[in-house]
Amino acid sequence: MICSSCGAEFQAPPKAPKGGKPRSRCDACRSSRAWLDGTTYRNLREQVLREETGCHLCGQPVDKSIQDRADPRVGQVDHVVPVADRPDLANERSNLRLAHRLCNLRKGAGPARGTGRKPVPQRQQCPDCGSYCGPNLPGAMTHWCL
Repeated sequence: MICSSCGAEFQAPPKAPKGGKPRSRCDACRSSRAWLDGTTYRNLREQVLREETGCHLCGQPVDKSIQDRADPRVGQVDHVVPVADRPDLANERSNLRLAHRLCNLRKGAGPARGTGRKPVPQRQQCPDCGSYCGPNLPGAMTHWCL
């Protein structure tokens, strides 16, 4: 196989770990922690916090006055393309975006899909029975009374 980080050819194990994906990086790139240059990342993190105002996953504004790092609404810097997949992009400004802590946790270590969370369907009161019904398909309603 060809390493996705350095382009070198390497011998991958015959099969992926149970439930995992096949290796895409050579042993040298897998053990390299060069992307952990703290000063560069801290500077980029501050730049993202200065420049961006909304969560790139849900589209809602991020309250930058929250200081409690455990608060699900606190702003975090998200690696759009996970560091595990592309360590060479770890300190690239174009790969860093602002996200709520909760949105970032929901996304996990995978790439962002679409706009993040799906919107919660709005429930409406059934005109026939007064119970609440939810959308089934676009333009159609599910009526619990039928």
